[in-house]
Amino acid sequence: MDAWIDSFLDNSFELLVLVRILLSFLLGFILGFERELYKRPAGLRTHILVCMASCLIMLVSMYGFGEKGDPSRLAAQVVSGIGFLGAGAIIRGDKDIKGITTAATIWMSAMIGLACGNGFYFGAILCAVGTLGILTVFRRFEMRMAASSKYKSKVFFTIDFGDDAMENIRGYLKECNLLISDINSKVSIVDDKKVMKVTITFERDCSLDSLYEFVDKVEKEYSPVELKLSHE
Repeated sequence: MDAWIDSFLDNSFELLVLVRILLSFLLGFILGFERELYKRPAGLRTHILVCMASCLIMLVSMYGFGEKGDPSRLAAQVVSGIGFLGAGAIIRGDKDIKGITTAATIWMSAMIGLACGNGFYFGAILCAVGTLGILTVFRRFEMRMAASSKYKSKVFFTIDFGDDAMENIRGYLKECNLLISDINSKVSIVDDKKVMKVTITFERDCSLDSLYEFVDKVEKEYSPVELKLSHE
């Protein structure tokens, strides 16, 4: 596939560069869209820029220094240096650490950009589609594993304080037809910001699909600093 595509681009170096950078833009958009949808620390623009920049670095490595250049040198710097950007997306909460998946997605975006710049189109597209599948399908799978035990499911999340926040949350619970055994909320100050920490315990026979629907509503509406599904 890669050689077949490049065979059409051999007569125009500018077209080859254009196709590879546009592909990195598209694949970076695919990864960033899912992160932006759930309002993660690094979203659409970050993933597009990382992917395109990595692609450009690989193109410069391959064609910018003539025959004396070593394409692996700049690429190796991307592999090691992208970790600093990923680390900025990781947030340590009171009970757990958030943002590791986003950091891994940034790293993957950089690797996909390098693949685009190197002309490894099939690998770049395959990894982009696979990553999107992992972020969407496996997210539900993880939640199902946590909630499918014999114990009561419990959701913890921290959101910005609002006078109508609890009313909205109770409305979401009602919309999703969830049976709860207990709900607690606590208002506190974190980094000079007023936040509300909510703990909801559900009955054992609550619908898992309804539980996922409730979590999605909370994530999309409030972008919680931390959100965890567990069981007691």
